[in-house]
Amino acid sequence: MRIKFLGLLAGLCLVACGPRKTAAPAEVAFPSRLDIPSVYSDPAERAAFVARHYWDAFLTQEGACDTARLHGVRRDEVEHAFGTWVTLLEQACILDDASDAVAKLFEKVQADTAVLRALDGWADKYFYDPNSPVRNEDLYLPWVRARAASPLRQAADDYTLRMCSLNRIGTPAADFSFTDLKGRIRTLYGIKADFTVLFFSNPGCPACHEIVESIRALPNVEEAIGQGRLAVVNVYIDQDVARWLELSGEYPRSWVCGYDHHYLIRSDVLYNVRAIPSLYLLDADKNVLLKDTPQENIIGFIRGL
Repeated sequence: MRIKFLGLLAGLCLVACGPRKTAAPAEVAFPSRLDIPSVYSDPAERAAFVARHYWDAFLTQEGACDTARLHGVRRDEVEHAFGTWVTLLEQACILDDASDAVAKLFEKVQADTAVLRALDGWADKYFYDPNSPVRNEDLYLPWVRARAASPLRQAADDYTLRMCSLNRIGTPAADFSFTDLKGRIRTLYGIKADFTVLFFSNPGCPACHEIVESIRALPNVEEAIGQGRLAVVNVYIDQDVARWLELSGEYPRSWVCGYDHHYLIRSDVLYNVRAIPSLYLLDADKNVLLKDTPQENIIGFIRGL
């Protein structure tokens, strides 16, 4: 069955034209079709198949690898394809399938030095850069694990592996204590709600303010908080507590706001807070549902409550 790629969920295709037997032209397009065997009828299975085989035709086609091209395809076009693949992993695949696809891609390209180095840079950029809209430490983890066991190993890989292993999706979030605005000692696990948004923020931070206002503007948020379906736990993890107290009025009073009085979140690395703001979503048992996620994911979730 041959399907055109019409979107992540309405086609789940992007890749496959088999190996070329004749010389490739100086510049070719990234392969944009994929044959999905008819045995794969379940959407999740189809997504997993595409994720695993997305790169196959590209890696087997002939073409120059130089400063401008990879297998004859312009590097910017290959990077665009990488971004599309990352979006597919995040939006259409379950985590285990997505992680498996990442690990298998590294394995496939180990002997293809030019492609490996390019993909390695894009893995850093898309999965791990704090400013990436699709950053995902759980998907970066299998890439770094494979890299750490390869000749491409970097000095910081062991540290990065430890950081990416903290508070993985589906695992219990690390508990911690904090002092709230009334001077009371609270704990994360002491907050009772069906869902908890954990928000690490700084006073006066423009991006933090944008998130505060976006959540505040949701028409259902106060009702959800009042009914115990949602809690927003906003925690300051740095040391200028006087400044935080001075500007704490910018936070809604229905939120649980406090500061890390022992500075353990940073010093003990309970959370890999690489940039402020940082958002997590937890379930009633404080298991991680979303980790260091873009604000759009949190807004969308609250809107759907």
